[in-house]
Parts: sequence; C-alpha cells; structure tokens
Amino acid sequence: MEISWIDASANAGDEGSLSDPASERAFGGLMHCLDVGYLISKTRSEVKLATSVTPEDDTYRSSITIPTGWVRKITHLTRPDDLLHHPNDLPADPGPPDVLPSPRRGA
Repeated sequence: MEISWIDASANAGDEGSLSDPASERAFGGLMHCLDVGYLISKTRSEVKLATSVTPEDDTYRSSITIPTGWVRKITHLTRPDDLLHHPNDLPADPGPPDVLPSPRRGA
C-alpha cells in the first residue's frame, strides 16, 4: 500500500526572532510524505507499515508507525504475488529473436 501523510519539518539551521512575523513565515513547515510497504496493522490511532517482509519466517523489517490523524490517503496496491511467479511457473525461454536480413544498400 502507499500512504500519503503529513509530517513535521525540522531544520537545525533555522533561526529567527520570536517577535518578527517574517521569521515565523520562513520557519519550519510541514512535509508531504509518501511511504510504500506492507500493512502490519491499522487502528483508530495509528497505521503500522513495513517496507520489507520475509514470508518464509513471517517477519518484517524497517517498520514505520504513522498517527492516523497525519494520514491523508491510503492507496492499496497490487500484491507482488499477483504479478510475479516462481521461475518454474514461467514459460520456457523462447531463445534468441529471429535474425532479420540486412537491408539492401541503395534500396
């Protein structure tokens, strides 16, 4: 799935005056983020996503937890199982492509 969400923006180099409105406009902001991965869980308060899974031992790695209030959109993607097949399921290699005759010169 792909999750579109809003995150806080931090920059250690930002400096400004607390009394100058121009400093406030230049400071911080929000970041639009897109994460793609496998859904671990979804509750009223959070969505947990893993970017790497190992089906053989039913484990995941590189997880992220996003507060539900920060999520803007969830798009369900096609599972790799629906697209990819085991090499034994693929048709036999058809071999090299047919060789076309060279074009005649002056034609």
